[in-house]
Amino acid sequence: MVQRLRLCGGLTQSELARRSGIDRAYVHRMEKAPASEPVVPSRPVVLAMAEALGLSRSETDALLVAAGYVPLAILSAGGWQPEFAVLADFLADPRLSELDRVEFGQVLRTLASHWRPA
Repeated sequence: MVQRLRLCGGLTQSELARRSGIDRAYVHRMEKAPASEPVVPSRPVVLAMAEALGLSRSETDALLVAAGYVPLAILSAGGWQPEFAVLADFLADPRLSELDRVEFGQVLRTLASHWRPA
């Protein structure tokens, strides 16, 4: 994921490392590690890379989750809430079709936009 984001941002490994305050060799190890033995950066390093890449909050959250960390959106909400568990359980239901997931996502975005401050 790091390599894809870095390439989309038009950065070399050296540029990403410099902007993130980490060693270029570490960026290389993260990108080249096999999926069975990933190199997992610390949360501060993930956040530094996200900032260096100019990621949006949702893209930063996706990068945090990929590294095994709680997304910023959850932390900003005060941590894990019971409603998140309801949502996660619903989306994890194997009986839910992909179309249902897409439609449910659209409904959630509509609901969120209704209560989001202007």
